[in-house]
Amino acid sequence: MNGILIVVLGLGLTGLLACVWARSKRLLHLLQLDSYSPTRLLRLLVDRPRLALPVELVLATLFGFGLVLASQPSYRLGFTLVWLAVVIVSVAISKPPTEKKALVFTGRAKRLMVLTILLCLDAAVAATAWIGRPPASASDFLGGLALWLPFSVLLIPLWLLLANLLLMPVQAALNRLFLARARRKLRKLGPLVVGITGSYGKTSTKNFCEAILARRFNVLATPESFNTLLGVSRAINEELVRRVEVFLVEMGAYRVGEIRPTAALVRPTVGLVTTIGLQHLERFGSPEAIEQAKGELLDELAPDGVAILNRAEDASQRLAKRVKSGKVLWFSVSDESDPEVLLRAEKVEQTREGLRFALVDRDGNRAPVESRLLGRHNVGNMVAAGAIALHLGMKLADIARALGGLEAPPHRLELRHGVGGSTVIDNSYSSNPVGAHGSLQVLADVEARWRILVTPGMVELGEQRARENERFGAAAAEVCDHVILVGRDVASEVRRGILGAGFDAGRLHEIEGLGEVGQVLVRLGVDSRDVVLFENDLPDLYQ
Repeated sequence: MNGILIVVLGLGLTGLLACVWARSKRLLHLLQLDSYSPTRLLRLLVDRPRLALPVELVLATLFGFGLVLASQPSYRLGFTLVWLAVVIVSVAISKPPTEKKALVFTGRAKRLMVLTILLCLDAAVAATAWIGRPPASASDFLGGLALWLPFSVLLIPLWLLLANLLLMPVQAALNRLFLARARRKLRKLGPLVVGITGSYGKTSTKNFCEAILARRFNVLATPESFNTLLGVSRAINEELVRRVEVFLVEMGAYRVGEIRPTAALVRPTVGLVTTIGLQHLERFGSPEAIEQAKGELLDELAPDGVAILNRAEDASQRLAKRVKSGKVLWFSVSDESDPEVLLRAEKVEQTREGLRFALVDRDGNRAPVESRLLGRHNVGNMVAAGAIALHLGMKLADIARALGGLEAPPHRLELRHGVGGSTVIDNSYSSNPVGAHGSLQVLADVEARWRILVTPGMVELGEQRARENERFGAAAAEVCDHVILVGRDVASEVRRGILGAGFDAGRLHEIEGLGEVGQVLVRLGVDSRDVVLFENDLPDLYQ
């Protein structure tokens, strides 16, 4: 019986090692998504008991106690078999949800992963060897591990946070070397730097600007997710070369103080703030904090730097006062002439084929634009990118031609084919109140038999979340023939808005995950006459 016990324990402990890897990887991913700050991970653990204390690991620990305390061999084998069954279940359900943004095994992530796993395993082995009676045999030792290893796996959040704390001095030293290298390289090569920030539209505007400027300059733009200090430094160290004339740097932030060091590193000659809104309000805490954070780009402009701001926003009027050089240029989407506006768009039309408008410079010169992009709010991003190009000496007609050839960035009002030949408008990358209502306007503007919305709602809006989701739901009720709500918590706020606006409950479909959307669309019998808007896909932190 002792041999059977050892084999069963060996199988179970092998499974628990798989749980160590899966749980460490999942929690490391969540930590990485918030720039390795422990605060949000701790909040997630408090808000989600299932993440903090998986029931199957709690049961494995309890049956491990029974295994260790059992005095009769038959009882001990019985507890071991039940313990193994629980471990098998733990392994089977340890696969994380589909990730929108996968864990990136950077050097820091690898170090954290290795140290977390070592702390977990060392704690289990130490507890087995020193707590209670010392193991007298191999089966005793394995039995002790059957108790202490699942318990240590439960404590992986603690081991991960401890590893993060222990490695901070190492990471700080490496960061200093990494930043110093980027600073030297940037100073040596000396490209003209354009800094781009804003609550939303940053990535789209950067991509548009890259497409326009590439017609005249050698351009490098930071990759999509490289919008933090270390991300920008990595882009400099790995991709910046001597032939680059213009370096486009996107700068993102979740807190006040995060943009300033990035802007201080690159010292932009041109600084663009796309727009100020409620994106990530939950993390910033207040609209004033968002405005303060975005203005940090302007505080760090080069001495001869120029700011390009949105004429229509009160926040931009305030931000203009922060430009030390006093050089401010404006862009606008307005039919009204304004001599202070460098570039504006007028007579905007949205069709199923895309956008039409006229670009007008401050001298009254006009150039028509016909774009395949969707969304009236995208016009502001296009004009902002055009204003940068115009300031850098490009001709209005060339800018208009470049705008006409733009392609939609992935998952940002991207046109695709869907179930039954339907047209899909994929705006699932992220969502905010302005963009969400703009997407509904796109949906309203296209010809269709049925207009169908698929959404989980909007997140990271702090105290405004429920109100904004209800407003969005009420607006959707005016546009849509069917609405598919994904998930429960956030989607319930959209549901209240939809039903409160008198929407037919029979045309409201509620599902658990995006994987069920296709089934609903097939059941509805959608075909080529129908248009489906996918608005937002919850970030991994909310999955």
